[in-house]
Amino acid sequence: MRFLLVLLIAVVSFTQLPTPASAAARYFVSGGPTATQAFGFRGGWGVGLGMERELAESAALMARADFTSLPSSQIPTRSFYPMAPASPLVVGESGPNAATATLRHVMFGLRLKAASPVRPYLDVMLGVGHLDDPASAPGVLRADTHVALSFGTGIELPRTPLGSPFADVRYDFYFVAGSDTPVVPFRIGLLVP
Repeated sequence: MRFLLVLLIAVVSFTQLPTPASAAARYFVSGGPTATQAFGFRGGWGVGLGMERELAESAALMARADFTSLPSSQIPTRSFYPMAPASPLVVGESGPNAATATLRHVMFGLRLKAASPVRPYLDVMLGVGHLDDPASAPGVLRADTHVALSFGTGIELPRTPLGSPFADVRYDFYFVAGSDTPVVPFRIGLLVP
């Protein structure tokens, strides 16, 4: 519930930011497979939605909310992040007793893009994430809220009557025990209007 409240406040605040008079908010929806850097594709998937407000022809403010589902195993491992403790739960690794972990986040950031009909872009975003992961005790759910950071690149195709199709890939870092390797979502979507 807190996550939805944070999302609502963030979206309302984001729509009130000053932008050029000609800039209107554009909304997007996306989906696709999700991998992790250490374990590759193990049945992960995700969906996202968000908005973009242009600051200039080649820069825009971004807000994004994503939901990702990944396998999770109880395999002790050292953390990908320096000075973090070992975790008994590893997001992204599948196995005979794997469960399903869910990662949700709300992020805000900047998108830099080319001023051409086909627009490659770079994103840098920072926000809040939430991890729900089965704990080592049966029937117990571990939930952690944490900082999330994302770096991504993609390409936006020219506008069609339905909107602008796009494809992107990101490195999402969730600074929480158990998410010991960056999550790598591949997304295709539509940006409207």
